[in-house]
Amino acid sequence: MAWSRAEAARRAAVGALVGVVLAGYAGTVACGRADNGDFMKIAMGYAEKPSGFSSAWPPPSSPEGRRRLFAAWLPKWDARADGRLSPGASKRSSGHLLWFPGALVARAIGGDTLDLRWVGLPARVAAAAFAVLSVFLLARAGSLGVLAAALFAAVAIDVGYLSFLNTWYEEGPSLPYALALFAGLLAWAHGRRRLGFVAVVAAVIALTTARSVNWAFGIVFVVLAFVWRRRLPAPAITPGVRAMAGALLVLASVASAVVVARYPEHPLVNPFNALFYGALTFVDDPHPHLARLGFGPEARRFVGNPIFVGDAHAFAYAHPALIDFTSVLAVYAREPAAVGRALWFAIGRLHDTRLAYLPLHAEHARAGFAELDVRQRVMMRLHGWPIASAVWLAGLAAAGAMLARGARDPAWGIVVLALLGCALAGTVTAILGDGRQEIEKHLWTANLLLDLAACAVVAGGSARRAPAPAPHA
Repeated sequence: MAWSRAEAARRAAVGALVGVVLAGYAGTVACGRADNGDFMKIAMGYAEKPSGFSSAWPPPSSPEGRRRLFAAWLPKWDARADGRLSPGASKRSSGHLLWFPGALVARAIGGDTLDLRWVGLPARVAAAAFAVLSVFLLARAGSLGVLAAALFAAVAIDVGYLSFLNTWYEEGPSLPYALALFAGLLAWAHGRRRLGFVAVVAAVIALTTARSVNWAFGIVFVVLAFVWRRRLPAPAITPGVRAMAGALLVLASVASAVVVARYPEHPLVNPFNALFYGALTFVDDPHPHLARLGFGPEARRFVGNPIFVGDAHAFAYAHPALIDFTSVLAVYAREPAAVGRALWFAIGRLHDTRLAYLPLHAEHARAGFAELDVRQRVMMRLHGWPIASAVWLAGLAAAGAMLARGARDPAWGIVVLALLGCALAGTVTAILGDGRQEIEKHLWTANLLLDLAACAVVAGGSARRAPAPAPHA
């Protein structure tokens, strides 16, 4: 069957975008991220230490210590002496579904040396497959489908996202899970309700359990599923339902922040940062709050410091009973305006996926041929400007609401609002659960979901304008 010129051009454009996506995934194999200290949380189940180092934690002042953290990507690791592969400290992370087979491949190829390029291979293949599927689904959305697919391709191959695949960071598995969620939502919006529902449920479970900061996502989808099942007359979502959804979103974010702060492998690190490097930095005067919590005058000098600066770590472990997430909630409850300041700060830190303090390459290595950052160059213009980010978020919310309320099928609006709701929940969780500490990195998943929401807005707007089918005679 002969294609029209328009259809032939559309297919050629889609084929080119698929080629760009595959080239992007292939061209970033030789990059990763420097370790910020979180690697061993996962790596300890698979490896002893980075190859070429005398220990996993050399003295910070030694030459080895200066190379160990934040200096360069460490692609090769010495396998555990006992030959075992186990979940390590983060036993609850669904990322092991991808790390474990990758580690098996790395052991089969490298023996006692685990190369992160092999460890990250399952996540890379899965992410590439879901990215290609999303390109096809977006391109079918209507007159702007190819544009939506092109925007998505720029997001999917951004080196700020792909570089985490070759690491022990929990962001690595979060990428294919998030792309699987997006593909499932797109299939659902295209009318494949049962298949899309199954795919979305599986992806939500995987993404929610991949990182502690993602734990509120499941609640967001429960709320949206309830709203969808109600199928209320226009306006589709009543004020009561909106209020309930907002309340549950806040509660889910707080509960997720509690999970972050109580994570067993670092019982005081996150609560200390959430309190001294978070809540207390957003209040008018931290001294009365410290006194009410039971701290002495010596605690004042730690306000504004993360736990690993100076002797803050020793101070934290000398006062374990006072440093808890309940203390963080107490500060915000006594001064509610601090919550607004904290969220305003977090919104202003969105959009940075380059994370320049975590180098992309190994020592003396060069950039690969497809390490593109078009998305980063565009969106970084909003970084550090809370007003600009707030306008961006409001625009996505308005677009999602218009699609949900004005279209014949509100499915595209639900897709946008689902992604936006998860991103906002992740933002709240990040600032409440760990304060200012590495806030840009903790907002990584939120940035990805916001980018996907923007792509869905373009595709949904195009689908919404599609002509209605002719009635049967």
